[in-house]
Amino acid sequence: MLQAIEKQAKALGKTKTDLVIEALAQVYDLPVPDSETSLDSIQQQLDALRQQMSELTGDAGTQQTLARDGIIKVTSAIQEVLQVFQVPPLPDNGQPDFSIVHTAQLEPYQPPAAIRLLDMDMAHSAEQIALQVEYQMQIFDQIFSAIPDLVFICDRFGHFTYVSPIGGRVWGLDRTQVLGHLCYEAELPSEFTEFYLSQMDTTLSFGKQSFAELRVFTTGGPRYFEYTLSPIRSETGEIIGTVGIASDITHRKETELALQESLEKYKNLFELANDMIFIIDVETHRIIDANQKASRRLRYTRKELTQLKLEDIETTEATDYFQVYVIPQLEKAGSHIFVHQLRRKDATTITVEVSIRLIEYGDRLAYQSFARDVSERQKLTDAVS
Repeated sequence: MLQAIEKQAKALGKTKTDLVIEALAQVYDLPVPDSETSLDSIQQQLDALRQQMSELTGDAGTQQTLARDGIIKVTSAIQEVLQVFQVPPLPDNGQPDFSIVHTAQLEPYQPPAAIRLLDMDMAHSAEQIALQVEYQMQIFDQIFSAIPDLVFICDRFGHFTYVSPIGGRVWGLDRTQVLGHLCYEAELPSEFTEFYLSQMDTTLSFGKQSFAELRVFTTGGPRYFEYTLSPIRSETGEIIGTVGIASDITHRKETELALQESLEKYKNLFELANDMIFIIDVETHRIIDANQKASRRLRYTRKELTQLKLEDIETTEATDYFQVYVIPQLEKAGSHIFVHQLRRKDATTITVEVSIRLIEYGDRLAYQSFARDVSERQKLTDAVS
């Protein structure tokens, strides 16, 4: 008989207890309890969401840390290069001679007499200015071509004097359309233009670094960039221009959005579940969190519940049972299902079927407890017996 009940329960996707109750209710012409989503099903959904959030949280945190560390390192490197890298003047024949390019790493460091983004002393005509810009770009391209981020340099007046090769992919413009122009003269993304114009004066006047996350709409969908704007100083400390870095953080933002979506799903499943859900600290037995169903059924506010311990909402007999039987089972198997008695705020009691398991909650171990009110079912069983 037991085998037949078990086989039928498995075929219908129900527990043996529910199947027996339904059969007895039909025999004695009693109301059949409502069929609800199983505790195991809800628990599995919450576990899956928690695992997904854990993975996304770690991924997003790691990406954000690496991205910010990368920006700081790149900015420092660029500042160092601009401080010690002397772009040599054009020779008399007007052709760049790269054999005389040197850095402080190749010979004892000598502070440059002057640091200029362009050697205007050698630029006496539009042609020589063009040559000087091209010369500077070739040198900087050697440095910044290995950096996956956009690097741009502006003089004190806001003219773009350098844009790294990746600029075309980020801004959708050939850099020849940007070089020599002011920010608002070039057809740059409006999001960047607004950021640059709002922060340029602060960077030039106070020497402060500025950060901003910008969303840019492209034909392939939205992309996210983190911009950093830093001052460039001469050896005397004078601010002579700005250097900017744009890092593509689209993957990181997508991860953060996915995490936010998972949090919303978890919150909805937690709050709208038809069962009482408790998160209880293993060491102290303090109730860390509880859903709305739990507070309503036990007639506490959420705040009141989170100030109580598990023993405060159990009967004395239930507390003893939990200590003697449930905890050893949890330590052995990690989960357990049992019938329990909970005490409401007004001291009345309800019978609940509890599915409990050990979980990691933040930096601590906790009990995740699903409690379904089976008081009516218990009355039906008592009536039958």
